[in-house]
Amino acid sequence: MTIHCEVLPPALAARQVSRSRFRATAVADIKAARGFGASAAEQRRRAGGHDQEAAVAAGHALVRYTLTAAVTVPAEWVIEDHAAGLENDAAARFDLLRLELLQDAGFAAAALPLGYGLPGRAERRWRQ
Repeated sequence: MTIHCEVLPPALAARQVSRSRFRATAVADIKAARGFGASAAEQRRRAGGHDQEAAVAAGHALVRYTLTAAVTVPAEWVIEDHAAGLENDAAARFDLLRLELLQDAGFAAAALPLGYGLPGRAERRWRQ
């Protein structure tokens, strides 16, 4: 498993939190205008949007996290069952993106430690 942390540029972070705050506020305003009450989760999301926008405006960074995981099992086990178990565990908290036709790159990204490359390829490129 590999975790990649990307610090977003200040302008992009400001745009993202502004969009998020606007979306949460617009939904709450439309519901209120039509007589619907806001749930506790919506109120928390709206307050969080304002707090996050204030933090970014004060100079704090916004970080995007990406996690790559690989599922490996012995040959006699059914890999689809174990992959489905990982997906079910992760789907509750994360937006999942399957690497269709990129399994080799995904496995390398998930299994190799950060800072290390595939043997020989990077070394040959730097020597040329």
